Amino acid sequence: MKRQAVVSQIYNQCSVLHTIERILDLPATSHLVAQSPLMTACFTEKSDPTPYQTRPAARRRVQGRAMDRSGDVDDVAITEPTFDDWKQNLTPC
Repeated sequence: MKRQAVVSQIYNQCSVLHTIERILDLPATSHLVAQSPLMTACFTEKSDPTPYQTRPAARRRVQGRAMDRSGDVDDVAITEPTFDDWKQNLTPC
């Protein structure tokens, strides 16, 4: 995988399956999979076995509120929209 890279190519599940089949030298499972683009932009020529450095999450959401790593809940405003905010913008089919 490419590290510290942003890939702007659009992929779907068939692209993932096609890439896995190509890596494992398997035949395509369908014509749709065979025509999907390979995810070559996501990979480098040589593998890099260096482990990824993880960062702990500073906060996580708990029912629309923020919780820090100690478990204390803060009633601060969260700018990320909730499902209820998104649901209000739905139009009926």
